[in-house]
Amino acid sequence: MEKSLTYYVEGGKYIYYSYYCTDGRAKKSTKIKTPTGFIEDITKQDRNKLNTYVKEVDIFVAKKDLAQEPVTKADIVNLMTELIDGVVSSPKLTVHQLVERFIDGARKGDILNKRGERYSEKTLTHSDQITTYLHDKAAFFGNKDVNKITADDFHKFQAYMTRDGKSKNTIGIFNNKIATMITKTKGKWHNVDVNQLNVYCKMEDADYPIFYTKEELKKLYEFEMSSKSLTRTRDVFVFGSFICLRHGDYYETNYRDAFDRKNNTLVLKTGKNKSKIYIPLHPVAVKILEKYNFEIPKFEINYMNKRLKDMAKEAGFVEKVHFSRTLGGVTHNEYVEKYKLTSTHTMRRNFVTNAILDRVPELFIQQVGGWKSDKSYRRYIRLGSEQMAELSKQTKFYDNW
Repeated sequence: MEKSLTYYVEGGKYIYYSYYCTDGRAKKSTKIKTPTGFIEDITKQDRNKLNTYVKEVDIFVAKKDLAQEPVTKADIVNLMTELIDGVVSSPKLTVHQLVERFIDGARKGDILNKRGERYSEKTLTHSDQITTYLHDKAAFFGNKDVNKITADDFHKFQAYMTRDGKSKNTIGIFNNKIATMITKTKGKWHNVDVNQLNVYCKMEDADYPIFYTKEELKKLYEFEMSSKSLTRTRDVFVFGSFICLRHGDYYETNYRDAFDRKNNTLVLKTGKNKSKIYIPLHPVAVKILEKYNFEIPKFEINYMNKRLKDMAKEAGFVEKVHFSRTLGGVTHNEYVEKYKLTSTHTMRRNFVTNAILDRVPELFIQQVGGWKSDKSYRRYIRLGSEQMAELSKQTKFYDNW
């Protein structure tokens, strides 16, 4: 193996350097011409340049040896590019590495969201799942150099996740988050313009048809659960069905400080939009608050979703409902027991749908839920055609002339 940088003439004119590294031979043009095809005939100035390159590489390699680190082709090429062109060549940054670096920077507060605030731990935990997937499943995409990423790479990644049986929404979340991370680091870590690639996925409005009517919530609230754990789960579910907070806001709210006893209202700022909202409390919600002395039980979301299914099954919500979703690129239509579809999101659907049935102003519903667009808000409405018809008949449109 060569101990230091050596040179040779290529094409009878240009002088190239050569160095055998741990992972193979590195070579690059020095941009120095020889008039005769022999290195000996170059000018003294050019010879001094070559000697400088040799000296700098020897120093670099000595430091690597001292640190007991390998000398790679990328190391030598980057060093020589800096010496020859005066430009630091960016080392290869894979998609996987970019995602990991982005999440690490977000956790440290070095990278902020579009509102100039730190990302929530919930958001970063979801992003951690992407790094695991890139590492374990999709090396062909995760190991791709970000600067060489193309729309075809994203499409192959989407196809890979489809073959792996992922839902359309999971594919969209993973794909779009990676694209967003690349977009937010353009000019800092790479020069790729993802927006020009047009690779963002449309999310599926998955048909989660269930909600609990106020009569069903009453039945559930009065049902005697078999354990204290399920009783607490039930109380949280009923309480959440009357306040419409996101799981993160529900978990972070100090109800003792937020409760306006005089008006039976919660006054708080939601975690996502940071705007002050006023939520009038249903009498049952107030009873639950007082039952727990304003320290509502708080559960980790995955545990909560599991216990909600146990709660609903025990309370007898076992009727089958139609359920449609896309998995592995195939739309599945099936009938599933209602309790199996019960989750923390069901609480928000309960609030929205029951509030509409009771003629609560939609603008207020949207404000309480923190939805910025009608599209995202309306995904939570779970009214069948018959219910919509009955609701419409209560309007003045169907009055006599």
